[in-house]
Amino acid sequence: MLLPLVENSGLKFDAVISVDELKIFKPAPQVYELAVTKLNTEKSRIAFVSSNCWDALGAKSYGFNVYWINRTGAPIDRLGFQPDAVLSSLKDIAQFSK
Repeated sequence: MLLPLVENSGLKFDAVISVDELKIFKPAPQVYELAVTKLNTEKSRIAFVSSNCWDALGAKSYGFNVYWINRTGAPIDRLGFQPDAVLSSLKDIAQFSK
C-alpha cells in the first residue's frame, strides 16, 4: 500500500517502514523502535512525518523529530507534546533536509 504512494510523491526517502511486520500498531513504542533498528541509527536522527496529529505526537513522545502535515489547519491534539514543525503540505518538508 505504501510503495505506490511513495513512488508517486516525487520525493526521495532513505527508507519506508511499515508496522505490518510487527502486527502491532502505533503508538506502541516497539513500532518506533522498528525504525531505529532498520535504519541502524539513534532515534534523535530520525524525522517522522505524518498527516495524523496523534501519530506525529506519538512519535514525538518516543523521541523522534516530528513534522506534522496539517493540510486542514486543525488544532494540535492535547497530548502533552508538540511537533517540531507543522506544515501545510508534504512538499514543505524539503526545507528541513540536511
